[in-house]
Amino acid sequence: MKNALHWLIPILLGSACASVSVAPTLVPAELDWEPVLVQPVAGASLRGISTPGAEVIWISGNHGACAVSTDAGQTWRDVAPSQARAQDLDLRSIHAFDNQRAIVASAGPGDASHILRTTDGGHTWQTVHINQEPEGFFDAIAFWDDETGLVMGDPVDGYLTILKTTDGGMSWQRVPKSRMPAPVAGEYAFAASCSSIAIQKPCWAWIGTGGSVARVLRTEDLGHSWTVASTPMRQADEAAGIFAISFSDRNTGIVVGGKYTEPDCNDGNCASTVDGGASWTPAGLGLRGFRSALARLPGIERAWLAVGISGADLTLNDGKTWQAVGAGNELELNAVSVLPSGNAAWGVGPEGRVLKMNLRPMD
Repeated sequence: MKNALHWLIPILLGSACASVSVAPTLVPAELDWEPVLVQPVAGASLRGISTPGAEVIWISGNHGACAVSTDAGQTWRDVAPSQARAQDLDLRSIHAFDNQRAIVASAGPGDASHILRTTDGGHTWQTVHINQEPEGFFDAIAFWDDETGLVMGDPVDGYLTILKTTDGGMSWQRVPKSRMPAPVAGEYAFAASCSSIAIQKPCWAWIGTGGSVARVLRTEDLGHSWTVASTPMRQADEAAGIFAISFSDRNTGIVVGGKYTEPDCNDGNCASTVDGGASWTPAGLGLRGFRSALARLPGIERAWLAVGISGADLTLNDGKTWQAVGAGNELELNAVSVLPSGNAAWGVGPEGRVLKMNLRPMD
């Protein structure tokens, strides 16, 4: 398969001290995905993926499946938590800090939602939190830095559950309901790809919801308090809403989703903001259906990648228009992550599917 990317040559103006580097240009038609066999998670439904460094990829899924590569995907090690295997936990969310430290959250009703932590590369895992609320259901996890992060879950007592840690995930406390926006009956979030939380340093975060409404919750103080804004995304349906949210800075963001039971329908599947999430406008021309995950491409201005069970698409103008990347049934994906360098994207999906797309030409 092709894995090419055209880069513009730097233009030199005048003397050696007067040079201008031109940003890379993506050609969507020349991008494609390469399947990667990851035996430790073979057959699993994969929804968790985290790529904290150039060589490090963590993936997770149902039946307690979890694997890590520290050599850019050439080899993989089975790091499934023994307690997650024993309890058949669905590890839908993962955040890795490096090749040694990672946190996973399982999704499920009541005490099927756990948070686990490793500091030794997955050799051992510590269960640091178990949901005790029958209505609780963990949906996503994200961190600002090594110490401060959030886990978001479905409503308990009418309000979305937002747990916060300030000690690297060792302990978690729920944000009081008094600091949350007024709830709407039938509103919840989706544990489709660990993409329903977006983080921007030093203090901003956004959460996308669905169900009866499709709204975006926003914090500007590390989760201490929250406001909310409506969106034009598809809603008023238990299978519809915002499935993924991402920001390139504190102002510019995109949400994607739609209705997961209608994977080829593009009705209400994308919206964008330029004011930090205070208001949202319809976007997504050419986005070919329901999308469950979204990732920004570092180093390439206005470029984002969205994936779903009907394919993958790329935008080069902050979500206004999209073009397909790759083709074939093997593109059925649940989640995506792009390396911090922007060199490659990794996607995971059902039946142990793991795909890689190079974003720069091979040497």
